[in-house]
Amino acid sequence: MAADVSSLRHPPDAGIVEALAEGRLDHDGLERFFELSEDLLCIAGFDGYFRHLSSSWSALLGFTVAELTAVEFDSFVHPDDRERTARQFAEQVASGVKGIRFDNRYRHKDGSYRSLSWNAIPDADRGLVYAMARWIDPQLDAQRALRESEERFRSAFEDALVGMCLASPSGEFLQVNSTFATMLGRPRDELVGMHFSDVTHPDDVDRNLASVRAVVAGEATGFHDEKRYLRADGVEIIASLATTLVRDAHGEPSHFVTQLLDVTQERAAAAELAASAATLDAIVQNSQSLVYVKDLNGVYLLANRPFLEAFSVSERDLIGRDDLWLDADLEPVWRVNDLRARDGAYRLEEWSGHGASRHWYESVKFPLYDGAGVLYATCGVSLEVTELHRQREEADRAAAFSAAVLAASPDAIVVDELISGRSVYASRMAAEIVGETAGVTD
Repeated sequence: MAADVSSLRHPPDAGIVEALAEGRLDHDGLERFFELSEDLLCIAGFDGYFRHLSSSWSALLGFTVAELTAVEFDSFVHPDDRERTARQFAEQVASGVKGIRFDNRYRHKDGSYRSLSWNAIPDADRGLVYAMARWIDPQLDAQRALRESEERFRSAFEDALVGMCLASPSGEFLQVNSTFATMLGRPRDELVGMHFSDVTHPDDVDRNLASVRAVVAGEATGFHDEKRYLRADGVEIIASLATTLVRDAHGEPSHFVTQLLDVTQERAAAAELAASAATLDAIVQNSQSLVYVKDLNGVYLLANRPFLEAFSVSERDLIGRDDLWLDADLEPVWRVNDLRARDGAYRLEEWSGHGASRHWYESVKFPLYDGAGVLYATCGVSLEVTELHRQREEADRAAAFSAAVLAASPDAIVVDELISGRSVYASRMAAEIVGETAGVTD
């Protein structure tokens, strides 16, 4: 049978408690009395556990009787009331009074608390306490819960590490915390009553007003934004904000709650990083060298314009592919070169293309590491030296031809340095004359 908790708002009857303590109810009568009673009846042990409870406890607190008797009853008492309850109980027992009266709050299953007025009689011989409690006043509990909720909000508002403010539906500040005031370099009492547009960068006001109007019109419950504020000294700051509209019981706009985080330094750092990245990209893209980055699997992550032009490919086609797609014949050679770069920077000469279309490059390859020091890619910078390579080959061929002609000449030919006069070459005939070996001499 569910108890009507509305009847639990009157002071508990001491006579009922005495009847329980004096054993004037037999077992059947006690069980029926506990079942039908609309009062909060209980028998508790000195060990801190409920021994017997009326069903009205479940009706008021939302816990089953089994849940209430499974743990110490002190765990249901409001933390702020535990010490006072224990002290009042001990003092009244020591005074020798028969009935002990006190008030405290018990926790409901939903986390809220109910204020109870108690009448209890301890039985030291049996180690039991016979007691009855009644709900003092649900309205009082609601008021107390409201006060506690307001205090929690006030504490969270005042102590928040982010800026917080309350504003009217028309945009005037109703309340601001110290963090927000510090962000804007203004006293809190100066900000209260000002319109948010008074401290907003002029270029951001219209966008902000449009968001506010949309929320008031019911098109959204709130909005996120990033905008510029003006400090009292004229300095601009950037804040990331989240705004929610609170409506009253009739659904009418009551006030806005806004949380703000100063992201000025972060945005400045991001802009500086973007500028650095743009500068580096401009250097890479306008370099005469081929610049390219591959991950540890040999997949292209970046290639500059000269690279794309040299291989007649588009960035969209190349990125995400490896050298098997670019040149399957040379891929094994290039792969070995990339793997070697993992051990540190080194220089080499390499080529691309085949036959008459072969291109030669002087390359530098080196490893790339992320912010944690983990190797994630290799980079190559290659300067085309095809013409220089051709000129060297032609010079080598010309030198070989000249040496062959001189060696076959029947004349005695000696080449001396102009300044030192030291002989640097002697033909076969000249060597026979002077008894030396033909060719380049020391």
